[in-house]
Amino acid sequence: NLGKCYQDGTGVEVNEKESFNYFRRAADKGLPQAEFELGICFYHGHGTEVDLLQAYTWISLAAQRAVSAAVGVRDELKEQLSEAQIAESDRRVAELAKGRPKVTALGPEMDEDFRLPNEE
Repeated sequence: NLGKCYQDGTGVEVNEKESFNYFRRAADKGLPQAEFELGICFYHGHGTEVDLLQAYTWISLAAQRAVSAAVGVRDELKEQLSEAQIAESDRRVAELAKGRPKVTALGPEMDEDFRLPNEE
């Protein structure tokens, strides 16, 4: 992912703003790891202003979508938010989750047209 390249300086100069922008694009397309990375950007202010509500929202979405690293970070963030902020985040997560493929630890849910070749 280009976001990670800009974050780590792999093949390009480190650029937190570009990293944030690429994570945002990938998260908006429903990629769970990018959702987590975007949340981390909001949490630490990498390429954007610190926004704990946005951080909690994106990290919670990633946790629901089988990004195991997101669970602990989500729980840590939860301690820093009010009940009203958590409720607002839960509402946002539910809205964001609509239309995204379900993801488990095994990967995205396959669409119904996916078929394995017949073994003969």
